[in-house]
Amino acid sequence: MSTESSSQFVASDADQPLLEVRDLEVSFSTSSGEVKAVKGADLTVYPGQTVAIVGESGSGKSTSAHAVIGLLPENGSVTGGTIKFAGRDITHLKPKEAEALRGSEIGLVPQDPMSNLNPVWRIGYQVKESLKANNVKTSRAGRQQLSGALVSEELTDHKDDDLYLGSDAKKTLIAELTTALGQSPDAEGKLADADERLAVGSSTRAEVRVIMAELGLPDAENRVNSLVTGGSIDDRVAGLLAEAGLKDAERRARQYPHEFSGGMRQRALIAIGLAARPQLLIADEPTSALDVTVQRTILDHLAGLTSELGTAVLFITHDLGLAAERAEHLIVMYRGNVVESGPARQILDAPKHPYTQRLVSSAPSLASRRIQSEHAAAVASGTETGDSSSAPADNIIVAKDLTKVFRLPGKRPGSHTNFTAVDSISFELERGKTLALVGESGSGKSTAANMALNLLEPTSGSITFDGVDVSTLGKKELFKFRRRVQPIFQNPYGSLDPMFSIYRSIEEPLRVHKVGDAKSREARVRELLDLVSLPQSMMRRFPNELSGGQRQRVAIARALALKPEVIVCDEAVSALDVLVQAQILTLLNDLQAEFGLSYLFITHDLAVVRQIADSVCVMQNGKIVEAAATDEVFDNPKQAYTRELLAAIPGASLSIGGGMAS
Repeated sequence: MSTESSSQFVASDADQPLLEVRDLEVSFSTSSGEVKAVKGADLTVYPGQTVAIVGESGSGKSTSAHAVIGLLPENGSVTGGTIKFAGRDITHLKPKEAEALRGSEIGLVPQDPMSNLNPVWRIGYQVKESLKANNVKTSRAGRQQLSGALVSEELTDHKDDDLYLGSDAKKTLIAELTTALGQSPDAEGKLADADERLAVGSSTRAEVRVIMAELGLPDAENRVNSLVTGGSIDDRVAGLLAEAGLKDAERRARQYPHEFSGGMRQRALIAIGLAARPQLLIADEPTSALDVTVQRTILDHLAGLTSELGTAVLFITHDLGLAAERAEHLIVMYRGNVVESGPARQILDAPKHPYTQRLVSSAPSLASRRIQSEHAAAVASGTETGDSSSAPADNIIVAKDLTKVFRLPGKRPGSHTNFTAVDSISFELERGKTLALVGESGSGKSTAANMALNLLEPTSGSITFDGVDVSTLGKKELFKFRRRVQPIFQNPYGSLDPMFSIYRSIEEPLRVHKVGDAKSREARVRELLDLVSLPQSMMRRFPNELSGGQRQRVAIARALALKPEVIVCDEAVSALDVLVQAQILTLLNDLQAEFGLSYLFITHDLAVVRQIADSVCVMQNGKIVEAAATDEVFDNPKQAYTRELLAAIPGASLSIGGGMAS
């Protein structure tokens, strides 16, 4: 994109809307006729404002955002209304005009990281491509000039204090600090502090001067001014990844998407979306795949952008806790209509529309107790004798000293380094119970789940299922094991074959395991769709025709098809809106009580853990740092890391809906 193409969008006056949508209608052409996805929606975003669109999966919230940025699928079109950005009508832009708008003026953080990152390109290359595509300069001043995000019209008088720290300059500064500190007692701590605080491609000359002066570098001002003369584009790539919450960003930039966890991939997309410092950032479920601590880091960073550059943020989210804490204005959508709009806290404190009231009452961020199914309650009231607690636990899965080491590319071509993803952990999953593995993205919880599924071979240690070491299973035994243990993966789009209809996706495991005939399998598929609150008419559709939450429900239905004994849920409800999430969690509890199912629940969402889990293992850097009953972990956390996770739950400290949420 040329700088000329972006100049037609000037920085908006703070009193004038940056984005103004009026009477928006969006329709899709399907085999069964035209489907209206958005019906007369109104939306206004001012410069620097944070607006959240909340609604269930399929309500039209993502479709509205995609209409704004010109990314509707081929069978979708804007059939009514107007969209204005910075005072210009962009409702029906030509393809090249829309490309000129995207990235530099309106950024997008899409919902599904795996399908939005090129699997054969390194992460750093993909971030670099976004910088080049938008002609982004590597200095902060240059990037501000290009994006037009400054309210000020003075774009020529830039200061060198905005130059970024380069990797060579960082090495030199740390070497000089090492010499200056010598053998002083606090030398090691100060050097570690310098290494952590000096972010290549992110820290500016002004920030580096302050840091080095605080740490005791002699003549810090002159040395920093001499050395920090601007970072390269590779340095800026590392800086963007670091700003998005990725540690060891320079090394991570050399890795491929499949080497990242789901949350790490999401952070890479956030780095790409923020690369050009757009005036408006559309964040479509930007933190649904992130753990709560990194979520807070990312959202704090977005808030910083709003303050620093006047960047407006349009959140598309199902997380009411996030909306309550972060958005100034809230828009609630239901079946393509805007049913409520106004100040966020006002709506969440006193929701007027029945749908908004149901959203608030179902919000998991505000829940404080485990879901109790009706079946389980009946069993407990009829059979409780008081001596069952003394019976020995019947463990269906036992992990002992489990370790997994991966080989990662080193700094030099052809070199490698070992990375311990899981470090000698042990846990037990009791039959008919739920064990949650909780931790930050990259803590090793999904790796542990994949070893439990026998999809990854442990470097050392063992996994036993129903008393049998899974590493000893032959081909036939492994086939039977697959029927008894089913996964629900984090990324539904990646786990569903795009060439399979929804019916075929759910029916496939039944056919592979030779369960029933065609008629009985179709009846089972219909039953499963009902269980996960999807219409049976959806059977003939394909994954790309479904929303993210709908795809996740299909993945859950597929996992339930064979009536397994153990289900490994890897972020199984992270992509679901709060009402469907509540339905799915209740469903999982009912199925567990009725059929004695056991769940290994992998999640970053501690609010969900409170509702679903009997016991919790908290993981950090590949190790289990705390393990106890769920109530014990929430009411009396022993580790500082666990307390930090709990404090970071969106909306945990808010009282919303007049006590409606329990």
